[in-house]
Amino acid sequence: MQSRKLTAAAKLSLLGGVLLLSAISVPAQAGCGEKTTECIVIKGDSQKTLECEITVCANVHSFLSRWQLADGTTLSTDYTEDSESITINGEPGYALPADILRAELGCYSTFATNKAETTLVCGRDLDF
Repeated sequence: MQSRKLTAAAKLSLLGGVLLLSAISVPAQAGCGEKTTECIVIKGDSQKTLECEITVCANVHSFLSRWQLADGTTLSTDYTEDSESITINGEPGYALPADILRAELGCYSTFATNKAETTLVCGRDLDF
């Protein structure tokens, strides 16, 4: 068996190939997670604490979540590089700023003009 030594030119060529391969982008990784947690629904003066199932999927370009509460309430969030959509029971909504909430909560609300028509949905311990 013969031992081969790489010449300087061969080493440079090999190094160039490795650098070229490392510069090629690979497909973005994506993943989903599911969690059962406690959710709070406030509508008007009524407040309910319910079990809810939350599914979250994300990749480098987008994030979505789907919430299904025990009483049938649904919440969907979709974030992409270009757009954002939040709905509660199919109605447009928005995320409440995290700095006004307790640390363990994530909350969303509908765009109602009065308290009786507003639906507020909060989830506890939303770390996935």
